[in-house]
Amino acid sequence: MGQAAAGLPRDQRDRREQIASAFAQSTALWYGVHLPHLGLEIFERRYPASPNERDRPTVLMDGKEVSLLNAPAKDAGIAPGSTLATARSIAADLKHFNRDIDGEQRRLRLLAEAAYRYSPRVGIPAEDCLVLDAGASLKLFGGPEALAASLLALLQRLGHAARIAAARTPAASMVLARAGIPNVAADRSFDALRAAPLECAGAEIEARDIERLANMGIFQFGQLLDLPRDELGARFGVALQGYLARLAGDAPDPVRPIVPREKFSSSLHLIEPVPDKEALLFPMRRLVSELATWLSAKQLGVRSLTWRFEPLGGGNDGRDGCELTAKFADPRLDAKGILAVSKLALEGEEVPEEVMSIRLAVAAAEPVRPEQIGPADLFGAKQASEGLPMELVDLISARLGRDALQGLALSDDHRPEFAWTPRSPNAKRGTPPEGSFHPRPLWLFEPPRPIDINHFQCLSGPERIESGWWGETVARDYFIAVHRSGAQCWIYANRRSGAERRSEDRQNARGAWFLHGYFA
Repeated sequence: MGQAAAGLPRDQRDRREQIASAFAQSTALWYGVHLPHLGLEIFERRYPASPNERDRPTVLMDGKEVSLLNAPAKDAGIAPGSTLATARSIAADLKHFNRDIDGEQRRLRLLAEAAYRYSPRVGIPAEDCLVLDAGASLKLFGGPEALAASLLALLQRLGHAARIAAARTPAASMVLARAGIPNVAADRSFDALRAAPLECAGAEIEARDIERLANMGIFQFGQLLDLPRDELGARFGVALQGYLARLAGDAPDPVRPIVPREKFSSSLHLIEPVPDKEALLFPMRRLVSELATWLSAKQLGVRSLTWRFEPLGGGNDGRDGCELTAKFADPRLDAKGILAVSKLALEGEEVPEEVMSIRLAVAAAEPVRPEQIGPADLFGAKQASEGLPMELVDLISARLGRDALQGLALSDDHRPEFAWTPRSPNAKRGTPPEGSFHPRPLWLFEPPRPIDINHFQCLSGPERIESGWWGETVARDYFIAVHRSGAQCWIYANRRSGAERRSEDRQNARGAWFLHGYFA
């Protein structure tokens, strides 16, 4: 089976050429993503920030055998397939975990949602792999190499080692990814597939069949694809025959795409209790990274989120745990900003003495629009569409409370003392009432102060304001005047009937005029 193509029987040469031609002509491009250490990585996510814990020899037990191990365990001499007793005899400080299949599936689901940004067709066809149809996304992400590099960087940020390869069929892309063949353009995927060992089929080929094929001298997919499929099916079963057909693209290989969650919620159960708030930032950072990935894939920004901290064996009745809310002036999707506001909100809360479980859920989110995320200012902060930088608003509100910052908005009322209303700092500004183009002072007195008009010199006016028929009625003539001290003021006189005005004129001028405010 290792002879050159020219020395093969004619039917085998034709079969090889047919498969190679089908691969060359196909326009599909599937990316296979293999996560070789997923079972162990879901536990490593729960490590505290201490480097001593992360550097301990750690193994994952699948039944009674070691299935995965970290670098310190490998350096110590522990081998896959060892028993726990053997591993402990090699490394006395060994840490071990039993495989959590449900946890792996949940994590795969989250990673598939993260990859959704690259393609609407992302599937989970195996317990250690993702596949995505990236053919229509290449130009958007700058080509196959750039897309693969971006996807790999995303998975690494989420704490996972990954191998990525491209091929014309989903099954072939998974084989190449498991084999660690860095093929991302799929132009030579058939040649790479032929060189891949049969062990890279995963669960598609049973271990006993791989052993039987090895006894026949067949170790690579190229050797297996050269054999007649009907004869292979008769000897090894129709499952192998169908797998090879899907692998070569001769039969449909449907991938059921995932549908991203409409609401985000994720939790982290820690290996050891966390005794202080500073240490909580390490697992919180992991959850916020997942949230930011979900927001980016959904093109959403979070407006409000909820944290829940539970102690060991408590919190089920809601009495022992701690829950806090972080709110944002504008929709946020950057992990750094979300974590900073959450940290400030945490500082003002009492948390359990020893936290064992953390949960993060989005309470409110909305689509992100370009005008809601302005350009970065001189200090790197994002400027909201109007008002203060949103980072500053969020940080002050998280530290001092949501009511600590208030802005002003115009109200449709001609009376100066009722022409404004409180608003959130970054709320949309009101529109001035039609026709109100007269200058207004920055400082208003409440109530207006009686003055002696002889101390003022009028500069302009009057501006007549008559309003409030639905409540307090006013009828005033306003003037811009200068006080003898030099201050520029806004003064007014209440309009009266002729008899009232003649009576007031006979009295002291003080009491007929009022100071309502100062101009800056």
